[in-house]
Amino acid sequence: MFSIVSIVIFIMSVYLMNKMFIGFQPGTSRVNSDVNRFRSQAEKWREELVPWKQEELGLVSLSERNKVTKKGFGRSSEGVIESIYHEPMLYYYYKEYPATNRNALLFVQTNRYEMVYRIKQKSTQVFVNEQHMGTIFPDGSLHSSDGTDLGRIDRSDPYIRPIGLGGGQMGSVIFPSEEINIKPRAFDIDEQMDEGQRLLFMILGIHEIVLHLSNARPNLPAQVK
Repeated sequence: MFSIVSIVIFIMSVYLMNKMFIGFQPGTSRVNSDVNRFRSQAEKWREELVPWKQEELGLVSLSERNKVTKKGFGRSSEGVIESIYHEPMLYYYYKEYPATNRNALLFVQTNRYEMVYRIKQKSTQVFVNEQHMGTIFPDGSLHSSDGTDLGRIDRSDPYIRPIGLGGGQMGSVIFPSEEINIKPRAFDIDEQMDEGQRLLFMILGIHEIVLHLSNARPNLPAQVK
C-alpha cells in the first residue's frame, strides 16, 4: 500500500512540475548566462578544433564525437562535428527551454567564429562573434536587421536542401537517405563564393546540420508542420 501511494505521489509531483515549467520563458539574463556557460564548455575544445578557412567548409561531415544528450525539463545536446578526415571542426551546444512554444538556444564554436542562434517559434536571431547578423524565418529565409533578404534554404526535399544567396544557388546541405559507412560530407558547395557569401552559407548550413544531429527540426511554416 505504501509503495502504491509513493508512486502516485511521485507521478503527481512530476505532472505538477511539468505544468509549472511548461510556461517558463527564460529572460535575457538567463539566456546570457547559458551562452557564457556554453562558451566555457567550448574553451575545453578550442585548442583541439582544427584551424580551417571558409574555403574548407566542404570538409565538414555529418559525423561527430563526444556526443552527450540530456532529457528532462528541457533537453540538451552537445558534441563536436568532425571533418571527413576525422578532425574536430566545430563544437556545438543545443538547449531547449521547457515552454509552450518553441524556445531554444544553439551555440556553435569554430576556430574562428562563435555563432549563437536564439531560436523562437516564429524567428531565429543569429549572432556571429557577438554581432547580430540577421534573422532566420520559418520559410528558410535569412534577413538582415533592415529587412534585406540575405539568403534562403529550401527544405522541400528532406535529403538535399539547396541554399540560395543573392538570387543564385550556392550549394546544398546533404542528408543521406540511408546510413553509410564512410563519413558523408555535410555540404555540396559552389567554390565561386566570396568570403561574405561563405559566411552566410555557414550561418544557414551549420544551423541546419546541428539541429539535424540534435534530432531537433528547424522552425517550419505553419502549413507544413
